[in-house]
Amino acid sequence: MLLSLLGLAQAQGVASLRPVLDRFAVGIRQLEAEQVQITDMSIGIVFDDGIGAAHPVFLQEGDDLAVLGMGDPDRIADLDLFVFDERGEVVQRDEDPDNAPVLHFVAPHTGLYEVRVVVGAAHPGWELGFFSLAMGYGTDGPPVSVLETLETAEFASELLEEQGYQAIHAEWETIGAGQTAFVQARIDDWTHCIAIAGASPSRTRRLDLYVGDPGDDGVARDRRNGEMGFADFTPNPAGQWMFAMKARRLARGVTDTHAVVVLACRDD
Repeated sequence: MLLSLLGLAQAQGVASLRPVLDRFAVGIRQLEAEQVQITDMSIGIVFDDGIGAAHPVFLQEGDDLAVLGMGDPDRIADLDLFVFDERGEVVQRDEDPDNAPVLHFVAPHTGLYEVRVVVGAAHPGWELGFFSLAMGYGTDGPPVSVLETLETAEFASELLEEQGYQAIHAEWETIGAGQTAFVQARIDDWTHCIAIAGASPSRTRRLDLYVGDPGDDGVARDRRNGEMGFADFTPNPAGQWMFAMKARRLARGVTDTHAVVVLACRDD
């Protein structure tokens, strides 16, 4: 099945997320074995421009943040990680020549920090590639695994790739019962997009998905029962689109869940 999906994706000019997600899962297992509770994840496209892609994170003084980056093995030879404080100064970094940077950072004071992935070196002929980024905190006991949610992201991306859609962004959040998490992604130059949201099936009974355009108007939603939501829409106008995931109902005795939204687009 995997070979047929990859062959179809290549034939339609779609780059697959599977290689970076497979490697990412290995890193997630290692962090969880070290009793790190993953709380945030982002997957996207990063350019070899020296700027990279940023993810803001609010930290309390003394918070011990673990960060894992993973570069697309087909296109990125070296991926680097940086943490900036609110003044824009680098307070932690991993510039080792590898494709899987990891760092631990203890916040010296409360504030908004920025974790940034930067392409150190791309493979010949490439100027961009996928990246994945996970952040979490140490726990005293076994963490709640996020691997179920990662498998949901893999399933969604493969389904979309099979239909000729190019995955351009994925992001997950931890959502409390009845709460809503908001994700933003920029969409340009595509004629049709699909968003698939999914949550841990062992922790979630109903997950809602809402899509809003750059003018904050709702354009699509899915409130069916189940731990997955599906929405297709035309990305007009281009700009920052909003994706809201609401944990309408969780499993008995569960107070929160991990949920991920995968965004993919194509030119019809």
